[in-house]
Amino acid sequence: MKTIFKALLLVVLLLSVNSCAPKELEINLYTEEGVLFQTLTTLTDSSIDLPITYTAQDTVYVGWETIEGTLYSGSVIFDENLSLYLVEEQADDVFVIEDRLYPQLHSNQMYVYIHEYTGESQYLRIPEMISGKPVKGIVENAFLNSNFIEVFIPNTVNKIEEYAFANNLSLTYVEFYGTDVSLVEEDVIETMIDGIELNEILEENPTTCTIAQDLNDIKIYGDRCPVIQSEYIETRTLGD
Repeated sequence: MKTIFKALLLVVLLLSVNSCAPKELEINLYTEEGVLFQTLTTLTDSSIDLPITYTAQDTVYVGWETIEGTLYSGSVIFDENLSLYLVEEQADDVFVIEDRLYPQLHSNQMYVYIHEYTGESQYLRIPEMISGKPVKGIVENAFLNSNFIEVFIPNTVNKIEEYAFANNLSLTYVEFYGTDVSLVEEDVIETMIDGIELNEILEENPTTCTIAQDLNDIKIYGDRCPVIQSEYIETRTLGD
């Protein structure tokens, strides 16, 4: 009798362990047209980052949605196999824009300045083109009180006005590779780059990129270096 009891107890323990063990899941991602885009594998107790799609013009990524209408984006923990479908917005529908001439470029090309975003994306990828025109600027208070988590700004943008991201309490990351027209002097445009690009430039130009002045958080490089200066900027609440 004791032997039978021990055997049953062992079976129960094994079943309990197996039920608690993480299970491998498949998350199938489809385009809006129903074409398989990507299959992700994950475990029931692990988070996975859903891919953020980006097109240079006309559309804005929102997330991935089940047939029942549950929307996912960012880092997610799933508990079952799922099929998710891409959700995108038409840029013309969700951006309030203004067309302007850009005088510094001495051309008749019209450019777009963004005044407002009315869509639902929390991981906003601003397209390079809206309505067939390059996106050149983001005006004051354009994204006031938005609920963005991440924002990607394309390299066509070279002007972001004050308080463009004011009171974005959920915002954790902004990526920007444009130029700042406030730094234009004698037809020289200084380009903003990230730390990875800075290190690559310094490695490629070891003899010309010597530090001429080291002012604590600001390093000024020699005349022949492609980088004029690098500066450490403290994390701040955008809009301050």
